[in-house]
Parts: sequence; structure tokens; C-alpha cells
Amino acid sequence: MKTTKEYPATHSMSTAWFYADENGEVAIIEFEDNGPVPENISNTQTCISEFLFDTFTEKDTSIPVRKLNLTDNQALEFYDKSYKKGEPTDLLCYSVVKINPENENVFFQEIVSKNNEKEVTCLSRNLGLYYIDFIENPSNLLLKTLEDIRIIDYYIPSNYETYINFDDMEFRKVPFYVYKQSYSRKLPIARVVKPEYPVKVSQLPEKAQNEILKLPIKFSETDTLQIADYYISDWAKWADDDFEFFSFNISPEEQLKFDYYKLSDGKGAFAYYLNCLPLSKSEPFYINQCAYYCTVLILEYSGSPKAEIDYKKGNFAAMSAFSDDELSIKLFWREKKDYITQLSEKERIKRFQKNPIEKVIKFLNPYLLIIDDEVMLIVEKFFAVGNHEIEICGQKFPFYLFSEIEAHHDEIMDYANREYRGMKIPIKLTEKEVEELIYNEKSLDNEIQKSKTSVDRPF
Repeated sequence: MKTTKEYPATHSMSTAWFYADENGEVAIIEFEDNGPVPENISNTQTCISEFLFDTFTEKDTSIPVRKLNLTDNQALEFYDKSYKKGEPTDLLCYSVVKINPENENVFFQEIVSKNNEKEVTCLSRNLGLYYIDFIENPSNLLLKTLEDIRIIDYYIPSNYETYINFDDMEFRKVPFYVYKQSYSRKLPIARVVKPEYPVKVSQLPEKAQNEILKLPIKFSETDTLQIADYYISDWAKWADDDFEFFSFNISPEEQLKFDYYKLSDGKGAFAYYLNCLPLSKSEPFYINQCAYYCTVLILEYSGSPKAEIDYKKGNFAAMSAFSDDELSIKLFWREKKDYITQLSEKERIKRFQKNPIEKVIKFLNPYLLIIDDEVMLIVEKFFAVGNHEIEICGQKFPFYLFSEIEAHHDEIMDYANREYRGMKIPIKLTEKEVEELIYNEKSLDNEIQKSKTSVDRPF
């Protein structure tokens, strides 16, 4: 997990994504601004409506608008009678409308004549149900084709945590399971919509089927969950975050420090989840999008954009090659890259994270490195490089430059899907395990203080 100010949607909007369960049923999880959010989707900024009326829609050559591949029963969940009844006005938005099938041709003609095809989604042609995202100044002829207008609200209230019993909450209907992350990370993700006729993965367009994430649970039986149980996740870091530091030995002389943050697992107790990898409280370095079972490590500028790789289809981690001082840590990644690139070669050499890179290499033991072309100019001054191999910690690793990614894409993806061969540590710890680690850590600190020598402690 990571906690950086570049976390998408922070202070602006929530991030959402879609998931499949063991039964092949589809759910949408909407995360709050501060997460946690699975790292392999955290660079997106999207919402529930984008899935319902964009990602999940497809073209039908027999009609001029997009459509959702729904059964009539599923379409009727959008047309629930509890929805607020609307009136024909000079603005139609966020509405499910019902037309008489006899008016279909006129309805389509009016939609096309005003170039509103992208604003309308067919829910059920047989039932005459359509979703209208936004049509300004609809013609009188179009309004006359409408038998009913229902205002649909697919945005989930953010104050659901005030409810004690999730079953008592009243939310709008859709034929998808919907889960909501509270703004407070001390509450688990809660199911807020349970459809009567849930949509199956097989009903989604091919592109959506390829992008959907899978969870080894049954949505019908899962009221609450913690996404960090299943995916390495990101979140925005706040001053009052509850976390502890623990050490992990990578050799008798070297350790890596880990953060554990307190997140609810929804089972009546708090669980601690692994965060990023600082060397110590006073000497941090950052691994962006660090999958702890990664097989390909990317060395890049501090905060620079990742190489053009589909991170969802492989086990990639990315590490900053250069350290940041207090000033640059406050900058966004674009400014950070400018900050580093404007430094002299002497300064970049001074900021190069040789020791952290060696420690991470020992920890992850990747099959392959991918190195920014400009970063490589500094890397060569610290490590032996030749014949597309780099020697680090006495071991040789193959590498590719960013400029070589396209030409070697297949080989890179092969490395990225191999079995992890590095060190493994638990992502989640129970409260009891955390208490034991706190005790052992304090005991270890006391021993070190007494002896002033390095002590090797099993994790």
C-alpha cells in the first residue's frame, strides 16, 4: 500500500470499480476520497454512473442509442416505483423514462435530430424503458412520447455510517450489487444495494469483462468487506492515521521498516495492513504502487509517470531512483520530475538511492528491472552494467530501458507473470499479533540501546 498526496480523487471525488464474485455476479464498489483503493485501479477517477451508462453499454445496430444487456426483470429494477416521479420539463437528466412501443420511431427520430444519441441508454426495448443522462430543451414531440419519468439516484450517501443496521437503510435499486466505503477507514466497506436479479459478468461487453476484478466471495452473502484483504491498496494519508512501525530482517545487518495501518475488516475487530517501505522513521523512501509479490521492478524518477505498461496484467512495482527532500515531497509528480531533472548531475548522484535500491532488490528478488533512460545515466555510475544485465548485490538481473518497452513487451509480460521469488511477510495482522510485535519491538530497542550492537530479530 502507499500513502502519497498524488492519490487520485483525494479531496475531489470518489473512485469506483467493478468486481465479479464466485457466482459471476457483478458489483460496483465506490471508495471514499481517502480510500483504501486497489492499487491497480487507483490511477482512475470514475464513478458508479460511468460504469452503468458507459463501460457497461454497447451498440445495437437496430437502434440509434447505446444499450445495457439486461433482462426485463433487471431493467425493471431501474424503474422501481419508489423512485421520485418526474414531470416533463425543459431539462431531462438522470431519469428513467417509459415510452409506448408504438411511439418508438418518433422517440428515436427526436433523439437523433438533436444529436442526443450518447445521452440515451436503452434498458429494455421490449418494455420501452430508457435512461436519459442529459437532454436540454427536449422538443414537445419528444415529451409526448413519454408515458412516465422516474428520477434515478445512483449516488450513495456518504453518511451511511450513522446507521447501525445496514439492512435498515433505504437506497435506490439497480440490478448490480453496490458497496460503499465510509469516509472513516475504521468502518468496513458495506453493501448498500442487493439486487433481486443481479447482472452476470457474461452480460457485460468484452472490454468490461477483461477489466473486471475478481473477489473470492459471494456478494449475496457478504454484507461488509475490507478490500485490502484481497488487493494491495492505496489511500490518502492523514495526520491522525493510526499506524505502527515494524522491522523485517533482510540480512543479519539490514532491516526494512514497515508501516501497519489500522483498518476495519468488518468482523468485529481491527486488522493491520501493510503499507509502504521506509528505511527508518527519519530516512524514508517510496515505492509507488508496490505489489509485495512483484516480479518486475521499475526504477524511475521520483514521482514520475509509470512506463506504458498494463499494470493490471502483471506483478509490477515502481521505485523512485532519487530521494526527495522536504520541499520536493510537497510537490506533485510533474513538479517532482522537473525538480529532479533540473538538478545537476552531481546533485542527482548525491540523491541516488543506492542503498534503498539494494535493500529492495534483496527483498523482492525480481526477475527483471525496467529503468528510465535518463535514470540509467546515473545507475551506470553505481552498478556494473553490460549486455543488458545489471549487477546488484552480487547478482545479475536482466533489464530494459523505457525506450525498449514496446519492442520487448511480450518478454516483459512473461517476467511479470512468473511466480514471486522474494521474501514474504503478512499483509494483515490480528490485534494480538500486533501487540506481540509492539512488545518485541520495544524489547529489541531496549536491547540495542544496552548493547549498542546490531541484533537480528526474527519477524
